[in-house]
Amino acid sequence: MLFRSDEDDTLYVTVKQANSLRNAEGWFSGKNDPYCIVKILDSAGGTLQQQQTSIKNEAGRDVEWNEDFVFENIVNPGASRLKLEVYDKDRYRIDDNLGEVVYHLGTLKCHPEPQEFKLALMKHPGKITFTLDNKGKWGYGKPKGMVTAVCDCGIQ
Repeated sequence: MLFRSDEDDTLYVTVKQANSLRNAEGWFSGKNDPYCIVKILDSAGGTLQQQQTSIKNEAGRDVEWNEDFVFENIVNPGASRLKLEVYDKDRYRIDDNLGEVVYHLGTLKCHPEPQEFKLALMKHPGKITFTLDNKGKWGYGKPKGMVTAVCDCGIQ
């Protein structure tokens, strides 16, 4: 007997913008060159998938990306987490962390339209705005459906 679930395991993420970031460059070294790493984490915090926005050169403390990402084949998305890490790109040093946020996907509502979030960054001041979309296929509040069972028992 083969069991199939009709649950779609895809998450659509749009990283829109970050505001009021700390100035990692100092007063005389120019402006931040921010980028955002978008990760899907498992329940233990391990990285399952990772993508990155473009680097916005000399964007400063307020940056706009409006970049879309698709994460497919997420095993048990309701137990996973989305982590957004904002960095300042440096040429000759390790990139500076400008802040991060973690969102538990088990709290994402089952809704057919994108859901927008504006959350305060951890570690440093600033906020990040992003949308998440599960196309209403999974998430908090999804009615418990039946698992479809297909029997290929050779009976015709």
